[in-house]
Amino acid sequence: MKYGCKVLSIVGLLLVSVAAFCNTNFYTQVERQVNTARLNNSARVDIEVKWRKDEYYKVRKRMASRPRFDTKVRTSYKNTVCAGVLLNNGYVVTSASCVRRHSGFRAEQVKLSFSNGKNVTVKGRQMRVKDEIAQVKVDSSFTQGIVGVEVVSLKEGMTLQDVYGNEVAVGLQSFLVTHGVVSPRAARMTGRKPNLKLGEPFFWKGKVVAVFNSIPRRLPVSLFGQISEDFLSVFRG
Repeated sequence: MKYGCKVLSIVGLLLVSVAAFCNTNFYTQVERQVNTARLNNSARVDIEVKWRKDEYYKVRKRMASRPRFDTKVRTSYKNTVCAGVLLNNGYVVTSASCVRRHSGFRAEQVKLSFSNGKNVTVKGRQMRVKDEIAQVKVDSSFTQGIVGVEVVSLKEGMTLQDVYGNEVAVGLQSFLVTHGVVSPRAARMTGRKPNLKLGEPFFWKGKVVAVFNSIPRRLPVSLFGQISEDFLSVFRG
């Protein structure tokens, strides 16, 4: 009887130990995920772009014996906001759509605001555009205390779902819904609107894998459960 009690005690201790180990392992994974999310969020950059448009036109001079014209310029300004992310190589990257010239407007100044409260303004021409990604090198004095994230580059022609499978499709769909991208009917019923910005980074497994080149107004999921990646710009090697 005593022998049986000892066996039961040992088994009980083993079960408690296994449960404690599993519990500790679970909380360690959760803590790691929370820390990763915190680091990713701190690497996110708010971007404000000041645009300038110069329109040239001719004005006829008054009191001139012959028709003469002066060339005048009409200058227009506007501001837009988008987002980006600080990489571990000291570059801030965003979507090329954030700073690309359009409708005669060119990016004159780009203000980068970091999570540490510091900001820096660069000239629009300092933003280097390659394919669908725009980037600029930032002095480390502006990013003190921020850990830049690692970037994942995909081979030409590959999509996120080609590389990571259906798991990333589920994660992307969850990310969109969390940020207010739902069906038109759900949007009307709830009054929710997308709270994403152009250039918003998308992280997967602790690394940035893409930025938003446009903001979908509805959840881009097909009848077969597939999700479109047309609104994302991935990084190419």
